[in-house]
Amino acid sequence: MERPAGREDRKGKSQLFVARISRVAMQQTKSIAVPTQSAVWINGALEAVMKYILNSTETQHNHRLYLNSLKRYKTFQEELESKSGRGVQLLMSGSVAENLFAIHWVYKDGRREANNDIDVMLVDCSITVLESSQLERLDISEVMELGRNLDMREHTPMRSQPFKVKADCSLHKGQSTESKSLGNLLPAAEYKGEGEEMTIKGKSKQGKKEVFLVPTDHPGYVRLSELDEEGNTTFMTTVSFKGFWSEVVNKTALYSLVSGPQLPPRGVVVSGPALSRRDRPGSRNNYAHDYVPCLHCAKWTSLAEGWAVRKRPVDWPKRGLISEIVSEGCHIVPVSHHQNGDSLLQTEWRLSFSNAEKKLVDSLTIEQRQSYIMAKLVMKQVIQEIKDNHQEPSVEKTSSSYHLKTIFLWKCEEKPLEDWNNLLESVVDLLSALVDHLRKGSIPQYFIPENNLIHNIQENVLVSVADGITAALADLPMILHCVFLTAYNTQLDYDEGISPILRLMDCQLKIFRETGMAGDKLYLYFIINSLIDSLSAATVGTSDELQPLEDHRYILNIYHLCHSKAGSVLALPMLPVLGAAEVHTIMILLFKYLLSLLQDAHILVVLQTDVFAFMTRIFTKNLVSLSVKEQVFTECCEASLYMYQSVCEHLGIAQDSNLSSREELGALSGIDFIFYKSAEMAGRDCFKFAANRFKNFQQSGRLNTVKSLNW
Repeated sequence: MERPAGREDRKGKSQLFVARISRVAMQQTKSIAVPTQSAVWINGALEAVMKYILNSTETQHNHRLYLNSLKRYKTFQEELESKSGRGVQLLMSGSVAENLFAIHWVYKDGRREANNDIDVMLVDCSITVLESSQLERLDISEVMELGRNLDMREHTPMRSQPFKVKADCSLHKGQSTESKSLGNLLPAAEYKGEGEEMTIKGKSKQGKKEVFLVPTDHPGYVRLSELDEEGNTTFMTTVSFKGFWSEVVNKTALYSLVSGPQLPPRGVVVSGPALSRRDRPGSRNNYAHDYVPCLHCAKWTSLAEGWAVRKRPVDWPKRGLISEIVSEGCHIVPVSHHQNGDSLLQTEWRLSFSNAEKKLVDSLTIEQRQSYIMAKLVMKQVIQEIKDNHQEPSVEKTSSSYHLKTIFLWKCEEKPLEDWNNLLESVVDLLSALVDHLRKGSIPQYFIPENNLIHNIQENVLVSVADGITAALADLPMILHCVFLTAYNTQLDYDEGISPILRLMDCQLKIFRETGMAGDKLYLYFIINSLIDSLSAATVGTSDELQPLEDHRYILNIYHLCHSKAGSVLALPMLPVLGAAEVHTIMILLFKYLLSLLQDAHILVVLQTDVFAFMTRIFTKNLVSLSVKEQVFTECCEASLYMYQSVCEHLGIAQDSNLSSREELGALSGIDFIFYKSAEMAGRDCFKFAANRFKNFQQSGRLNTVKSLNW
């Protein structure tokens, strides 16, 4: 396989790509040219849009809620054990558990649903999977040679590379299969040596049914053999296993109130190895759940032996992490290879490394995670548009998030950490690598590279997706606007919270999409909104305000750099130094800095009445959250009412003027909350402007037209 372009070449391509976006001609050379001013500005705008779509503050808040809800899954696990009569272990996997997602809520029919699935591995602990020591193995010298030579960029998966079982193989004796190479990776306390079992966390349950792993001709797939009462070898079927657990899951509710089930057990749909159902892990939010019944193989399979010892360009994953992953084994899920014959139709299973993947992802940086998440959103948008346009009749079987995740894991092995710091470049790099592999028809599975993950997808479908992603990379403002609309379209027509800001962003993205040029407003929207994100995170008492503050500084620096070169009069004040201040002090400093931006005369010249969209979020969200902190709440409310009057005066809005914009209506509904919590403020002379203007629209009935997101 031809090696992809090196890092220098990739950067050159990225800059040429940016030049195309910004309509600025740049000389095509192999050396890295210094970006022009407009290219820097466009790059910054693209990164700002990406970070806005990533919705990090809301995502991390909901990830914490998800972690807090895990106790409900413990109760669910106990109920599954009770109904099945078997031991059960629930392992959380997938993008939500790995924190590889961006939360975007879908509002419909009076309820709120997440756009992300929660994946749960349902481990049947009544069955023990063993691997026979009689399987034909690679000599360890061959394994080490594989480790020296194996590389995703050069390795071409074979269409079918059979793993054979010796004729005299004794399938009913479960002996150790750990080679010395893997044994050296295991913690001394857990590796027992040849012929002894490796226990999980020091415990071993007796009386379990034993089945034995038998590789098939399809790399990464196995059969599970067992002995019947007469001593004959039979194979476990996937249909009976899935059918049993489908019935059990269908009878069991995940969440219930004292008054009865909040979301009654119903509607399990079997999809691949998963049992899919929409559940509510907490009292409010609905999530689609994929419960995957599986079995645990306590020992790391010899079929993935090469993963543990192969040579890697960078020091990831660390040897200690590899050792930990190997010591915990892998899983087997009930799904067969697409090319199996009638003899394997119901008896072939797939090896699963979901637990290993979670541990690997947990070791990554936030920059690496965000690069993958954003690339995934772009890829999914492209595929959805292809499906909507019916360009390919067989497009239902196309590249998936797991294919991109596989490329992402390979990239983490070859790309130094410092090269992940630029979000735009990393997203383009990942998607470009995906395009290369789609065109070549090969994505080697990360743990068993002989398994080509896209072998079963038609070539014309792969080409169609590759062409779609290539077109998206040639017009990022267009595809990012589409991703934005997919994420937020159910929230655009409301007047509270973040909805007015979303409408403003939508307008700016339309301009960016049509002209290829980013205006001041797009930058200002992100700079102000990221600051509000920081305030929101600080309000709920976490350290998550640090990330949006870093994003705020990063985009603000680009803004200052480009405007300084252009001689612009619009100069934004820099963020105050927070140091190691107490949370109370941080909230006050952030709030005052935020209000100073919104009252800045130069900023108001640009924003005009758009400024009320940000006031709406502050009044209807931030102040509501602060209401439990009485001292801070009172101080921030007073400052907010002063700001409202100052902004109105600057914009020439009198006390009895008509409504200036729809965005002001949302801000007035927030002032209603302030006066509700502190009626004394409404009577103070210094706040009469806000009180009287609010009263005018309350009495006229205009406030009754505010569209709220009720769910």
